[in-house]
Amino acid sequence: LCLNFSILLFGYFSFSGIANEFIPAIDIPAVAVIFPTTVLGNERIIHDLIEPSEKELLSTGEVERIETTIEQERAILLAYYKWKYRPEQCLQRTRQVISAIKRPLGALSPLFVLHRPTLSPIYRVALHGFSTVRMTPIAQTLGRQLERTDGVSEVKLIGSSPKSTLIS
Repeated sequence: LCLNFSILLFGYFSFSGIANEFIPAIDIPAVAVIFPTTVLGNERIIHDLIEPSEKELLSTGEVERIETTIEQERAILLAYYKWKYRPEQCLQRTRQVISAIKRPLGALSPLFVLHRPTLSPIYRVALHGFSTVRMTPIAQTLGRQLERTDGVSEVKLIGSSPKSTLIS
């Protein structure tokens, strides 16, 4: 009994000193550029914002790859730099390059954020159908079931267009 109690006391007082990094903190040299695009169509977003930005960033020789997604009312450009650069350097360099590009009329100033992949969803499911009215009950039921699954921390339902719903 005394041995168990001493182990319990030892654990209680040393718990704060134990490293609890199951997933180590790795700073990835990646920057997300978010273009708010409330008044521009997808064609203009691609032609006037995304293509010039990708071209300029890739021409620096510092960027390994670029991923772009266009969602409702915003375009997100992810620039993955070479590993020899610190994230702060990447953020500064991206801001310099993107700020030098002329934005089309009606485009708002972009937002620059260090990309943290741990903040991104691990799995996404898109449901397609004839209308969101019919799909919403199905998506809500599926979302409730997914929330009860071990390891799932959050389920988001996003109606991204009249005929599709995205579950993250």
